[in-house]
Amino acid sequence: ILLTGSSNISGILVPPYLRQQSYDYTSIGFLVALTGIASLVSRFPTGAIYTQRRARTISTIAVVFMAIGYLLYPLAHESFLFALVQLLVGLSSGVATTTNLATFMDGIPEGTSRPKAMGLFAGALAGGHTVGNLVGGVAGDVFGYTLAFQSGAAMTIGSLVFLWADRTEIPE
Repeated sequence: ILLTGSSNISGILVPPYLRQQSYDYTSIGFLVALTGIASLVSRFPTGAIYTQRRARTISTIAVVFMAIGYLLYPLAHESFLFALVQLLVGLSSGVATTTNLATFMDGIPEGTSRPKAMGLFAGALAGGHTVGNLVGGVAGDVFGYTLAFQSGAAMTIGSLVFLWADRTEIPE
């Protein structure tokens, strides 16, 4: 929920933020698309390097880079710099979410209904979308863009608590 929520915070804030910065609609569309493209592209190599043993490390690195990206949004005033931040967020988000799903699938206990487990996972994703949109929209309106992006970074880092609290033994 936290990982998906933070991604939605940036998704809901970036277009109006760029419009406030006087970007035209074509530029906004291009810059928004960069995140999705980068996220998609990062999924292929992530699947190739994923192992249960590396999952926490890969996720941690990706989540930290996502948080850094969220903190950089208000500082990236030039379109080229903003594009780099969008790429950073997209790449790291793709790595984090791909690793998250693979880790979840690996962690489903033997004898557990995989469709039921995936239903719960999908429900958590939907919850993340809802929370992220709500937090991003309210924070952006009430506190401004900088604090709203910072809340996205905090939510992203918060997901690490659950990642590292899980002390499940990983098989060799």
